[in-house]
Amino acid sequence: GWEDKNFQVVNKLFEISTRVAEGSKTRDFGFQHASCIVQGAVEKIHEIKHRSQATSALNAACERVGPKYVVSCVHQKAATHKNPKVMSECLLWMTKTIEQFGYSQIDNGGSIVTWMNEDLGSSNPSVKAQALALLGECHAQVGPNPFKSLNNTLKPALVTSLQEMFAKRPVDPSYEPVKTVSIDLKDLPRMEDTSVAASVDQEEVLPHGEENIDVVEDVIADRVD
Repeated sequence: GWEDKNFQVVNKLFEISTRVAEGSKTRDFGFQHASCIVQGAVEKIHEIKHRSQATSALNAACERVGPKYVVSCVHQKAATHKNPKVMSECLLWMTKTIEQFGYSQIDNGGSIVTWMNEDLGSSNPSVKAQALALLGECHAQVGPNPFKSLNNTLKPALVTSLQEMFAKRPVDPSYEPVKTVSIDLKDLPRMEDTSVAASVDQEEVLPHGEENIDVVEDVIADRVD
């Protein structure tokens, strides 16, 4: 599983998860499968030997179940991690995801402001820097209005840093997202508890049934080459 000590095994799990997310039919990959990927990816994303594979799996999950759910799960799990490198790398991934899918596809009723208010309070300089960069990307898409409340909750020095970041990342009227969700989210199987803390069997990300045999064969063929 994700805790395997052999990094090649873990990377193969990420690869298979990515292929399953990309190749599964509509109802074969849902929120519980994305949660399983998040559980592994957040734990490994700060390690160079896993970073590429972990982010690819997260990206594939975003395209299947929507970035709003995946990003929320990633931040939720990273926020409880003791290693600040995990949060820093997750914020970097979140920034790229906002750039690719668009702010409106990820923010959920002010969730980004809530998260960044917490992250900017971190004592770790890298976490603060990545949080500011994320807000800079958001500002380039939607301007300052969604983030005005931060002026009242952040320390004056951070407010100054935030305004400087906004000045570096002015609104770009030509911005267009480059990625979209590949299916209609109404077609996804419902899940009563969609939190990342829900109990999910990691084997659920692996394909089952004849309808996924092509994905299985591709993965096996690649593994033996």
